[in-house]
Amino acid sequence: MRGSNRATITMMPIGVPKVAYRVPGSQSAD
Repeated sequence: MRGSNRATITMMPIGVPKVAYRVPGSQSAD
């Protein structure tokens, strides 16, 4: 699941804070 989070942040730099704060960054942000 780590590679998936990085791929989303690199492919969607504009939606990083919104998407990373909702599910992909839910575990990392915690």
